[in-house]
Amino acid sequence: MDIDFWKKRWEDGQTGWHASEYNKHLVAFFPRLGLSAGQRVLVPLCGKTDDMLFLVEQGLNVVGVEVSPMACRAFFNEAGLTFIERQEGEVLVFEGESVTLYCTDLFHLKPEDIPRIDGCYDRACLIAMEKPQRVRYVRWLSDMLCSGAASLMLAVEYPSGEKNGPPFSVPKLEVNTLYGGGFECTELHREDILETSPKYREWGVTELIETAYLIRRT
Repeated sequence: MDIDFWKKRWEDGQTGWHASEYNKHLVAFFPRLGLSAGQRVLVPLCGKTDDMLFLVEQGLNVVGVEVSPMACRAFFNEAGLTFIERQEGEVLVFEGESVTLYCTDLFHLKPEDIPRIDGCYDRACLIAMEKPQRVRYVRWLSDMLCSGAASLMLAVEYPSGEKNGPPFSVPKLEVNTLYGGGFECTELHREDILETSPKYREWGVTELIETAYLIRRT
């Protein structure tokens, strides 16, 4: 994961992935995470997504990880939430009432750095990583999640060679392989969205499959 690349995207305002509405799959499949009010949910590579506000509305404490301090500040400022900034070693921490954002390379964080994590919402993390990094990420996630914790993971699939990510294509076979040890993986949704989402035709792909998975740590 190229930290400087993502920071520059934020600095240049190249954040086409940001959505102003709650993700429909998060809203639909949130109950499958089995989370209760007061528990902590991890949002890796969170950016300034409003999906974190949805999670707060469910009574959860959100723990986000993001490389851009600009994105972290934007989240709180645009949501009208009070927050403080503090430095913890090499990590810049943004803390509000129900949201704490750790501004750092996520691989620098260890389980002892963050309180118990009861669930995860991965909308943009796995698909932002090239293939060699995905194995490392899944190992990291396994370390961060408590036993029995579930993750809602969203991904995309498109024919090999038709586009250079991000977002990168992560086919179902790879998902099952990545989460084959220490996790139970269930596909919740699969849909070709190319015809209904014209903006993606600019990518030059002939097919774009949107997927959602429930991944539970055993």
